[in-house]
Amino acid sequence: MPPPSASSPSLLPIRLHYAAQLGLAAGRSEETALVAPGTLLSETLQSLASNHSPLFRQLLFDENNCPRKSLVVAVDGVQLAVLEGFRLRQGHDILLLTPMAGG
Repeated sequence: MPPPSASSPSLLPIRLHYAAQLGLAAGRSEETALVAPGTLLSETLQSLASNHSPLFRQLLFDENNCPRKSLVVAVDGVQLAVLEGFRLRQGHDILLLTPMAGG
Protein backbone atom coordinates (compact mmCIF):
# COMPACT_ATOMS: atom_id res chain seq x y z
CA MET A 1 0.00 0.00 0.00
CA PRO A 2 1.29 3.47 -0.72
CA PRO A 3 2.04 5.62 2.32
CA PRO A 4 -0.77 7.91 3.45
CA SER A 5 -0.92 11.16 1.52
CA ALA A 6 -3.00 14.26 1.96
CA SER A 7 -3.14 14.59 -1.82
CA SER A 8 -5.44 11.56 -2.14
CA PRO A 9 -8.76 12.89 -0.82
CA SER A 10 -10.85 10.10 -2.38
CA LEU A 11 -8.86 7.39 -0.57
CA LEU A 12 -9.88 6.18 2.87
CA PRO A 13 -7.43 5.30 5.65
CA ILE A 14 -7.61 1.89 7.29
CA ARG A 15 -5.37 0.69 10.10
CA LEU A 16 -3.73 -2.73 9.87
CA HIS A 17 -2.23 -4.61 12.81
CA TYR A 18 0.07 -7.59 12.23
CA ALA A 19 0.40 -10.10 15.04
CA ALA A 20 2.76 -13.02 15.53
CA GLN A 21 4.75 -14.08 12.46
CA LEU A 22 3.08 -11.52 10.19
CA GLY A 23 4.56 -8.67 12.19
CA LEU A 24 8.03 -10.15 11.83
CA ALA A 25 7.56 -10.79 8.11
CA ALA A 26 6.25 -7.24 7.54
CA GLY A 27 9.00 -5.69 9.64
CA ARG A 28 6.41 -3.75 11.64
CA SER A 29 3.43 -4.46 13.83
CA GLU A 30 1.06 -1.99 12.19
CA GLU A 31 0.59 0.39 9.31
CA THR A 32 -2.02 2.63 7.74
CA ALA A 33 -3.17 1.92 4.21
CA LEU A 34 -5.23 4.08 1.89
CA VAL A 35 -7.97 2.35 -0.08
CA ALA A 36 -10.68 3.46 -2.45
CA PRO A 37 -14.19 3.43 -0.98
CA GLY A 38 -15.71 -0.04 -1.28
CA THR A 39 -12.41 -1.84 -1.87
CA LEU A 40 -12.64 -5.54 -1.10
CA LEU A 41 -10.61 -6.75 1.85
CA SER A 42 -9.24 -9.56 -0.35
CA GLU A 43 -7.90 -6.96 -2.82
CA THR A 44 -6.21 -5.10 0.01
CA LEU A 45 -4.60 -8.32 1.27
CA GLN A 46 -3.24 -9.00 -2.23
CA SER A 47 -1.82 -5.49 -2.42
CA LEU A 48 -0.22 -5.82 1.01
CA ALA A 49 1.32 -9.14 0.03
CA SER A 50 2.86 -7.51 -3.04
CA ASN A 51 4.40 -4.75 -0.92
CA HIS A 52 5.95 -6.97 1.73
CA SER A 53 8.33 -9.92 1.87
CA PRO A 54 7.70 -13.28 0.17
CA LEU A 55 7.27 -14.76 3.66
CA PHE A 56 4.47 -12.26 4.36
CA ARG A 57 2.67 -13.44 1.19
CA GLN A 58 3.22 -17.07 2.13
CA LEU A 59 1.69 -16.49 5.55
CA LEU A 60 -1.39 -14.82 4.04
CA PHE A 61 -2.00 -17.00 0.98
CA ASP A 62 -1.86 -20.68 0.08
CA GLU A 63 -0.40 -22.21 -3.09
CA ASN A 64 -3.64 -21.36 -4.97
CA ASN A 65 -3.34 -17.68 -3.97
CA CYS A 66 -6.35 -17.97 -1.67
CA PRO A 67 -6.28 -16.58 1.88
CA ARG A 68 -5.08 -19.31 4.25
CA LYS A 69 -7.91 -20.91 6.17
CA SER A 70 -5.82 -20.59 9.33
CA LEU A 71 -5.51 -16.80 8.93
CA VAL A 72 -7.50 -14.93 11.56
CA VAL A 73 -8.90 -11.59 10.39
CA ALA A 74 -10.75 -9.27 12.74
CA VAL A 75 -12.31 -5.97 11.69
CA ASP A 76 -13.08 -3.47 14.42
CA GLY A 77 -12.65 -6.24 17.00
CA VAL A 78 -14.98 -8.74 15.33
CA GLN A 79 -13.51 -11.86 13.73
CA LEU A 80 -14.63 -12.42 10.15
CA ALA A 81 -15.81 -15.92 9.31
CA VAL A 82 -15.78 -15.17 5.57
CA LEU A 83 -13.44 -12.73 3.83
CA GLU A 84 -15.03 -12.97 0.41
CA GLY A 85 -17.11 -9.93 -0.45
CA PHE A 86 -16.16 -7.88 2.62
CA ARG A 87 -15.80 -4.21 1.62
CA LEU A 88 -13.66 -1.75 3.54
CA ARG A 89 -14.85 1.56 4.94
CA GLN A 90 -13.00 4.54 6.38
CA GLY A 91 -11.56 3.98 9.80
CA HIS A 92 -11.67 0.19 9.78
CA ASP A 93 -9.18 -1.32 12.19
CA ILE A 94 -7.98 -4.69 10.89
CA LEU A 95 -6.04 -7.33 12.81
CA LEU A 96 -4.27 -10.09 10.87
CA LEU A 97 -3.09 -13.04 12.93
CA THR A 98 -1.41 -16.27 11.96
CA PRO A 99 -1.69 -19.37 14.17
CA MET A 100 0.79 -19.56 17.03
CA ALA A 101 2.28 -22.66 18.58
CA GLY A 102 4.27 -23.18 21.67
CA GLY A 103 3.84 -23.83 25.29
